[in-house]
Amino acid sequence: MIEQSVGSAPSRQSDGAALSVQVKTPGAANKALALLSDSGIDITDFSMGAPSLEEVFFALTKAAEQPATGEPT
Repeated sequence: MIEQSVGSAPSRQSDGAALSVQVKTPGAANKALALLSDSGIDITDFSMGAPSLEEVFFALTKAAEQPATGEPT
């Protein structure tokens, strides 16, 4: 449900008490919150932050590592 709406799959903490999803805009976050609320899921806490420099680096270098042809180099 959320994945199709905001384009990113949510992940749960190991205890199942928290859910996180990466979104690109505040509007996408609002959409995800509305979907949860409309589904009867109570939201007890919410936070939104910018990615760290480390997260950006790994996202960019991981994408650069993928060969264009799909074959190892």
